[in-house]
Amino acid sequence: VRHLSALPYVVASRPLPADLADRVAAFGAPTAVVSYSVRVAHLGIALAQRFGVPHLVRCQNLDSRYFDDLATGSTGVRRLAYRLEAAKLRRFEGRLNTGRDVIAFADVSSDEATAHRARTSARVVHVPSFAGPPEGIPTDAPAAGARDGVLFLGSRDVETNQLVGTHLG
Repeated sequence: VRHLSALPYVVASRPLPADLADRVAAFGAPTAVVSYSVRVAHLGIALAQRFGVPHLVRCQNLDSRYFDDLATGSTGVRRLAYRLEAAKLRRFEGRLNTGRDVIAFADVSSDEATAHRARTSARVVHVPSFAGPPEGIPTDAPAAGARDGVLFLGSRDVETNQLVGTHLG
């Protein structure tokens, strides 16, 4: 049924749990939300809006291009399904790039960061995997009494993210 949605399956299959914001708030309100892929950016947008904080999307790869590649290597109905998903993802990625819900994108690939700058007015930085903070992003400690947590949001269907996220229940 989720494949029939106008949203990409990778988004439609990850609905926002009704109590997620409350579970996060139990640990203190974050100062920002970082979505660790386009696939969870809709969740990051909802949480960032709920807490009134900035939202950054860390792009591991361009998901629509990935599904285009899957389509190219497939045949028949599978090729059609991958092409449809790629089109839905392009539309979703376009809304992320042109909307006001994302203040910055952090691309893992320098080539994709360069190309991404042409698609969005949001800030785009290149941050290789497992690197420190991107150049130009402040790392100073917050003022006394300020919020002091950043919410990192990743897909729960990846084992390493499940281990990190277990403290949220």
